[in-house]
Amino acid sequence: MKRAVSVLSNEEAELICHSIRSTRLISGTLLFIALIVLVVMSLITGAYNLGVSDVFNIISGAESDSILNHVFFNIRLPRVLAAIATGACLGAAGLVMQSVLENPLASPFTTGVSQGAMFGATFAIIFLGAATMNATGTEVMVNSIYITSISAFAGSLITVAIIIMMASVINIKSESIILAGIAISSFFAALTMFMQYFASDTEVAASVIWTFGDLAKVGYQEIIIIFAVFLPASIYFYINSWSYTCLLWGDEVARGLGIRTTYFRMISLIVASVIVAVPVSFVGIIGFIGLMAPHMVKLFVSGDHRYLLPYSAVTGAVLLLLADIISRVIIPNSEIPVGIMTSIIGVPFFLYLLLKKHGRRGI
Repeated sequence: MKRAVSVLSNEEAELICHSIRSTRLISGTLLFIALIVLVVMSLITGAYNLGVSDVFNIISGAESDSILNHVFFNIRLPRVLAAIATGACLGAAGLVMQSVLENPLASPFTTGVSQGAMFGATFAIIFLGAATMNATGTEVMVNSIYITSISAFAGSLITVAIIIMMASVINIKSESIILAGIAISSFFAALTMFMQYFASDTEVAASVIWTFGDLAKVGYQEIIIIFAVFLPASIYFYINSWSYTCLLWGDEVARGLGIRTTYFRMISLIVASVIVAVPVSFVGIIGFIGLMAPHMVKLFVSGDHRYLLPYSAVTGAVLLLLADIISRVIIPNSEIPVGIMTSIIGVPFFLYLLLKKHGRRGI
């Protein structure tokens, strides 16, 4: 018996397309509004009282109070810009990694890139003398931020090189990259602890403080560097957004459309890892933003990467701003490093995705 095939009329197809476009427009508008609201909230949140009116007066140049100007331009604004730049990098990189590795659990944190940066930073602090105690002996400081950042960046690239080698030379399956990332993370964590075991108290304290992930230690120069890396990478991602969408249809279809899948995956993974390594080398480890942002966007936007890519970047910025605000208000008169807060939020989310992925098959 022949099955009846339902064919949509032109009116029905147009109605569906209009609904999809409306959903995308509404989602983008809400994301933009959320970003603006959180930017304002972040600017007025902190130990020093700064109101919304103060923010507008400072921006317009009407505020003459030097203390308010100092708090705004030297403390609050760099923190907000760092959150936006870092969150955008992590969100976009997370989506690209999930697309090219064909694994919903892929992210900069789960592939070991962040742990490679931790190893590099610890190496700089312990062996290159990047940490010192202040004159009063009450505070540990990382006084050579660029030596530490360059070393952290190098550690991230080592991780990227290992992943690419496994994906291309050894031809490991893309779904196994996450398991490899966990192994790489454990390896670098063990090397980090090995160095800390023989280090002085000051060096151990400095390396631990660096791993917390803190937006407050980033200045305008570092923010410019992060944006300078993110902008060309995001342009590359967007130009190739159709290719990422094609990968969802399978490698055979993608190759039939002229995409060199192996080469494309390798280049995309390198670019995604670089835009993660740069902010992480300045900020420290920020976990799970790159995992959560793409999944949240996919709840409202279809698999078209022309929308998924910018929306994931904005969502990453929104999530990191929100986590930073919570870290400043959750405990009165105290501040939790934002990297700790994102991990607290992200671990249950990761476990949920893991259970959802395996479903009834078991883990």
